[in-house]
Amino acid sequence: MKNFIVIGDYESASIYKIFGWDVLYVNIKNLDSLLEKTFPVINSNRYDKIFIIEDIYKILQEKFSSELEKTKIPIIPLPGICGTKNFAKQKYKKLASIATGIRLE
Repeated sequence: MKNFIVIGDYESASIYKIFGWDVLYVNIKNLDSLLEKTFPVINSNRYDKIFIIEDIYKILQEKFSSELEKTKIPIIPLPGICGTKNFAKQKYKKLASIATGIRLE
């Protein structure tokens, strides 16, 4: 069975427990705690896919994009309780343009 984890705030991530996925709750306002909890999960080989709520994904992408790109585990942004910010769409447009050489609008 595949192992998935969702990293996010309590309100946004707790719904994913019904799928049997692991959930890691982080406080978006405490950057040190966020990094202390998040990077050991990202750098472990325990999970097949890591889902990160978009608000947290944005912070990690802005401050630590090179570390995120080095991971071998797929990291997928999910919309949070406040709605989508289209990070997933932007990420997959970039990957598609790299793979095909075609710029998507």
